[in-house]
Amino acid sequence: MSWLLLLGGLALTGLGATVATACMLASRQALTRAVAQRLRGGDEPAPDLAQLEREFAAAGATTSLGVVLTAAGAPGLASAAGPVAAGAVVLLVGAPLLVLVGLVLPRRLTEATAPGWLERLRPVLGVWTRAVGSLLPASPGDRETAIRALRREETARRLAEPEELRTADGVVTFTRRPVREVMTPRTAIVAVAETASREEIAGVFAESGFSRIPVFRGTLDEIVGMLHAFDLFKLAPGAPLPVRPVAVAPASRACGDLLVDLQRERRHLAVIIDEFGGTLGIATLEDLLEE
Repeated sequence: MSWLLLLGGLALTGLGATVATACMLASRQALTRAVAQRLRGGDEPAPDLAQLEREFAAAGATTSLGVVLTAAGAPGLASAAGPVAAGAVVLLVGAPLLVLVGLVLPRRLTEATAPGWLERLRPVLGVWTRAVGSLLPASPGDRETAIRALRREETARRLAEPEELRTADGVVTFTRRPVREVMTPRTAIVAVAETASREEIAGVFAESGFSRIPVFRGTLDEIVGMLHAFDLFKLAPGAPLPVRPVAVAPASRACGDLLVDLQRERRHLAVIIDEFGGTLGIATLEDLLEE
């Protein structure tokens, strides 16, 4: 009986650890693909982090159950073999075996083909997840919370380098960040009037050091376009100003979505407006890429 408990516990520990590792690796790969596609203007859906979080919780419960069964089988072996022999077996065989089954093998098995392993295990995992779902703590259902939880687990299990995780986390956070947090506010906008002379505009470019400057009609609440310094240098005497079109976005627009909009519309500057249509600030393509 003790041997059955021990073997069953090791099997459950290995299964739970394998599923947990596969969940973390698969989620990170899917998130990276989704964010990359989104920044290129694609529409690949983000992975279902809520499902992955539930599966990860079920895998953790499986691992815990396996450890409990393994520990339950140890006293029986100790009584049969004697305390000294049992202690030697636990230290020299049991502990290394748990590390092998719970940490080393799961990573080796799933590191290269995590999504495939997860798909193969999902039929069994789905039943187990539903069975233990009522016993597990409720998920907050928040995508950023799930991402942070997966990041902590990946760091703890050394499944990714800290710098890699910080970069991925930063990209995900950037895509969801409202543009009002990165825009140049209205009070700091350097702009020129539509009626300004060429000499006045050249002076603004020289003084500000910017290569792109918004052009307004009357007030900053009516920005009609932007001027590029190179266009001004190539402008023939008496020719109209080469005002380029700009994008318009609400302050609540996510940075990732605005970046896609600018790339799709081939714009280099966006005017950020409030709910009444007034200008709150501006954001350039370079500003977003630097973030």
